[in-house]
Amino acid sequence: IVPKYTQFGLTAFFNKKDYQEVFPAWWKKLGVSPYNMCLKLFFEAMNTELKTRWPFGCSNKVAFVFDQSTDPRWTQLILFYFHGVKGLDDNSERMGTLAFAESQSNIPLQAADMLAYRIRQVNEKLLLGKGNVDRSAFDRALFPNPNNSVLTHFTKQHLKHAADIINADRPRIERERKEADAML
Repeated sequence: IVPKYTQFGLTAFFNKKDYQEVFPAWWKKLGVSPYNMCLKLFFEAMNTELKTRWPFGCSNKVAFVFDQSTDPRWTQLILFYFHGVKGLDDNSERMGTLAFAESQSNIPLQAADMLAYRIRQVNEKLLLGKGNVDRSAFDRALFPNPNNSVLTHFTKQHLKHAADIINADRPRIERERKEADAML
């Protein structure tokens, strides 16, 4: 499934310790965890990759499918970041739809989960110097073209830049958060 239907795989990650050091306390008090922030950065990185990999005018769109969750705040965050990036930065209109599905009954979702997990494993070893990164037979079968494995590692400096933007936008963020909480 993956080699036949996947144009590229993307992982986005950063060091949680860097997140804790760089982001302001008021931001963390809003409940924005490192996982939430990584989700936001994932959608931004994906949008950048889509602009790079697909020429302008291409009508193909990406359908995002996330594993079904029983946590409504998590699904709201996924929707929030997806629509935020799509609405503000997807000028080429590559970001298509967003859905949630049970991975147990959705083989393409299982394949995507496996691909993301393996890309993260390999790239984490590479970046952290934790072992051999030679591609195994499994890796070659799962993803024949290693150039289509996109790693987006956000360094402490990247996180500092994001924190500066968030601090500058603090009044709007806090106002919108209060409005969203009132709707819940």
